[in-house]
Amino acid sequence: MCGYIERMLTETELQTIEEAAVRLARESGKILMGYFRKPLEVSYKLENRRSPVTDADHASDAYLQQEIKRLFPSHGIISEETEDEDGAPQDAEVIWILDPLDGTSNFMNGLPVFGVSIGVVERGKPVVAAIFLPSVTSLEGNVYHARAGGGAFCDDRRLTLEDGPLPTNSLLVAMPSFFLRMFKFQEPIRRHIGEVRSTGSIAHDMAQIADGVFQYAVQSRPWIWDVAAGVLLVREAGGEVMELRRQPKRWLPFENFDNTLNGPMPTAQSLRKWREVIIPGNKAAAVYMSERLNIRRNLMLRAKFRIRAWRERRRQKRKEESAKSSAPT
Repeated sequence: MCGYIERMLTETELQTIEEAAVRLARESGKILMGYFRKPLEVSYKLENRRSPVTDADHASDAYLQQEIKRLFPSHGIISEETEDEDGAPQDAEVIWILDPLDGTSNFMNGLPVFGVSIGVVERGKPVVAAIFLPSVTSLEGNVYHARAGGGAFCDDRRLTLEDGPLPTNSLLVAMPSFFLRMFKFQEPIRRHIGEVRSTGSIAHDMAQIADGVFQYAVQSRPWIWDVAAGVLLVREAGGEVMELRRQPKRWLPFENFDNTLNGPMPTAQSLRKWREVIIPGNKAAAVYMSERLNIRRNLMLRAKFRIRAWRERRRQKRKEESAKSSAPT
């Protein structure tokens, strides 16, 4: 394993970053709750009114980026809602990965299943996590948080996952709504994978796994901002995150958002490209399911992903050309 993924931050520095992440997640959650179930300005990133973005997303994003740049000017930033984080170094060893509002469709439709996800990685490896979720027990919501080697917590309550039970229909699991088109489960568990829920917020699912609500989840190629906080939270709670590596194609415990492990230190730009299939859960369930789950060879879905990637590249090219044409000569 390449030496660059070794942790360099001290325990004191990690604690300082975790405390800041918790505060930022809580304050950003307050911003979102100020917009919740009120008229919103909505735009869409993709055609056919897909991938919505609201003024609440932008307000949360602006607050988080402003505070991170003020508190940690040498740290990099990746945000779902901002392609180019002006003023944040892109080749920093420590990078904050933000989803200012995970579960936007739920949020804009008045469903209180959404969150703010803040993950901090050092040289591509998760070291700090904070996730804000609305709560039925607290008007201010809850913040799930962790730091490498420091355990996982919901506010002040420690989270501890036991090894088991194995998947059973009496317990809840989180899957995307299209999971039957994406995954094939081997016998004899095909009819005993658990009570499936599709919540619309991966950050929510990861926090609930760490809290023992879901026994496991299968996440199909999430973006890094969906899971940067959650993978650390689950592992620090005592769970496991299995990742389907491409070369060679096999399931291995998640370690790092840079799968090559032998190149230069990952930059913000390279980390943005991370997308893999993962199974977070209690250790027994996550490992058990990884040994019994296959990815369907669905040519239509593969074509859909390629078309989406092509459209994204075309959009980025148009943006770059527009910036060049508007630049002063």
